[in-house]
Amino acid sequence: MAKQTIRYAIVCLSAIFLSSWALYAQSVEPSATSEEESEGPWTFSAQVNALSMYEWRGYMTGGVSLQPELTLDYAFPSLDIYADLWYNHSFEGGFATFPKEKSMIDVYSELDFSLGLTWKGLDFALASYFTPLYASEDKTSFALDATLSYTFDFGLGLSWSTLLVDPTEVEKEKADGTIYTRRAYSSYAEVSFSHPVWELDLGARVGFVPWESPYIDCIFVDDSKMVDLSRKLHFSKLALEVGHTFTFNDDRFSLPVGLNVLYNPTTLQWGLQLTAGFTFDTIF
Repeated sequence: MAKQTIRYAIVCLSAIFLSSWALYAQSVEPSATSEEESEGPWTFSAQVNALSMYEWRGYMTGGVSLQPELTLDYAFPSLDIYADLWYNHSFEGGFATFPKEKSMIDVYSELDFSLGLTWKGLDFALASYFTPLYASEDKTSFALDATLSYTFDFGLGLSWSTLLVDPTEVEKEKADGTIYTRRAYSSYAEVSFSHPVWELDLGARVGFVPWESPYIDCIFVDDSKMVDLSRKLHFSKLALEVGHTFTFNDDRFSLPVGLNVLYNPTTLQWGLQLTAGFTFDTIF
């Protein structure tokens, strides 16, 4: 299984690198657009990323993953609004999450649609999740999440996310026979810091759940210790990140690559996450 997963990673990363350099070769010709031509308020971005594993808020839910994304942004004089469509598909047999018995899901798919606005360093977004993590026998897998974040000029970032709609509000029986009910309005907070050093982008993240969350007990429903942890404050993400973004053709094309070291103090998951992607931006 490990060999099969490694082959998935090699194929995914090779495809992205080859397509990126092919587009680069086509884009090295100087642009015929006049510098005096004014740029429009619309920005369209298309990107695809390949990751050695899928991680969300400290919980490592999938193996080798592909993540295409489309974003449409409209810029006002002091405010931007945007719509974003994002998809994740994780293949079976992830090799970057240890210990393996605490991995959540091998084959994992998720579709997200977000609407948001940005003002200076402030960002607010509403995201709808279609994911098996929130599925139940008699309800859909839809969840609605709100995120408010602010990034300071010196690289410090603060974010707070709250589930407004959680379809897993159903009674479940724990291993000791007691009954609990998952609730909406669970939250996740994260503090991050990033700073360029030479040609690299270095960063660190600390994420925690301030009170009851559905993240653990959606998966570890038979583990009473894990379910109890999900009812109180707990840290779920410690991460160190290093990356570099190659840009060309006036920054319209970019190729980000990175390496992240992840650890979840609650589930004891840890992993090395390799990332590579390709992004195209156009303004009209």
